[in-house]
Amino acid sequence: MQTEPPTSGLRFGRIPITNVQPVVSCGAFSAKAVPGQNVAVSATVFREGHDRLGVTAVLFDPRGKEVSRTRLVEHVGGTDSYSGWLTPASTGNWSFAIEGWGDLYATWQYNAGEVRFGR
Repeated sequence: MQTEPPTSGLRFGRIPITNVQPVVSCGAFSAKAVPGQNVAVSATVFREGHDRLGVTAVLFDPRGKEVSRTRLVEHVGGTDSYSGWLTPASTGNWSFAIEGWGDLYATWQYNAGEVRFGR
């Protein structure tokens, strides 16, 4: 499996995504997997402010067609390190991408838990 190729002049947006794994020799070689085998994927995803994030790994088949999306889970709260599993179904040059977004529902849920009624 390989990550999307690096883009020339890459700039970070409001939600930077770094330390994407798996990667072999800084992306010089593709990571290998057996068809049907779960492959661990991870990334560091963060943003300014206190809003909660949603992070997804998207799996693409060798033709570039999206096959599946997996919601990644933060290892330990506050570490910005997310991980999950993808499973390629056959041999070939599969690829994946990591997406990050502001999760409005999770932000509301977190903030609602902070509300205290009365004294």
